[in-house]
Amino acid sequence: MASIIKRTLKGGAVSHVIRFRLGEKRRDLFLPPAYSGPYINEIAINVDRLAGCVLSGDAPDRRTEAFISTASADLADRLARVGLLTRVVIPTLGELWDRFIAESSAKDSTLRTYQTVRARFFRYFREGEDPCRLTNEQCRAWLDFCSAEGYAEASLAGCVQRAKTVFTWAVRKGVLPTNPFEGVRRGSFVNERKRAYISLDRYHRLLEVCPSQSWRTLLALCRIGGLRNPSETLLVRWTDVDWAGGRLRVTSPKTEHHTGKDSRIIPMFPELRAEIDRQFDESENYDSPYVVTHARGSAANLRTGLLKIIFHAGLEPWPDLFQNLRRSADIDISSRFPAHVAAAWLGHSPVVSAKHYLFPTEADYAMAVAPVDENSIVHQIVHRK
Repeated sequence: MASIIKRTLKGGAVSHVIRFRLGEKRRDLFLPPAYSGPYINEIAINVDRLAGCVLSGDAPDRRTEAFISTASADLADRLARVGLLTRVVIPTLGELWDRFIAESSAKDSTLRTYQTVRARFFRYFREGEDPCRLTNEQCRAWLDFCSAEGYAEASLAGCVQRAKTVFTWAVRKGVLPTNPFEGVRRGSFVNERKRAYISLDRYHRLLEVCPSQSWRTLLALCRIGGLRNPSETLLVRWTDVDWAGGRLRVTSPKTEHHTGKDSRIIPMFPELRAEIDRQFDESENYDSPYVVTHARGSAANLRTGLLKIIFHAGLEPWPDLFQNLRRSADIDISSRFPAHVAAAWLGHSPVVSAKHYLFPTEADYAMAVAPVDENSIVHQIVHRK
């Protein structure tokens, strides 16, 4: 049993020493005059419990965990010095973000989004602050600050999600006792103003001015096949093409962490197959294992290339260039096939499709007010203009 020894210091102040045994060794936990009254007894009781846990290797019970979670940094440090706790070095806010990014196994594109949110975070907070002192109210104030800077709701939702992930990781690592972003509403990722439907008429105008067959094939994979660009389009190999079955295997890095979702099989829709056939016949780089060859640049270069194609086609650029090509493919496929079939081919759930991809187009409104003619309606759905 731990014993409490009272000591009178010069000037009359009283300090305490809690003496206990840790195995065969006697240890003394020195407490300054600031520790007094019933709290000394509570510390002594928990010192015995922690000593037992150290010897047995068992985890502390709930009462002891509650005591540890409410202990001051000074007391935690003193307990660590006598071998009862693992010393936890609390990083600064800036160090916490840097540790998360350094230890994360996320893809480079995802880590870049964390770097972006980190920069926004420290336009409001200071990097040298103690993360343990970050409050829920301060997190909400940061969100209001970002909103005042003019970020769209979808962008704000991304900021909250990334920040919440960082602090959830810190709690799991034992760096923080609680997540200050708990309860801060994320908001919606859906930005209605960035939705656009790229009709087949506009798609054909783009094909007419493409500088190479490789660009035509890339646009067909996005607009007709609904592939993500560049993460899926640039991974399509000739070995993924099932000529006899009329199918295409799509490797999906975005969903590979889900069991059985590392790839999917889509049909080679007639307009998609036509471009893949031409790519096979006209490709000058027969040694390349990839279907798309000449357009194999960074995401930024692909965007610049598509903007040039849009300009030469005499069209106005639309927001989220490649995302809306995929969104348009989803709308067409979902109009023709059952939800579960469309979802399997697009590589996301029907819920995600309904929330982020599908919306009524001008063709839908035109069909709704047109005279009822079943054959013409079916024709317009299949050949959406």
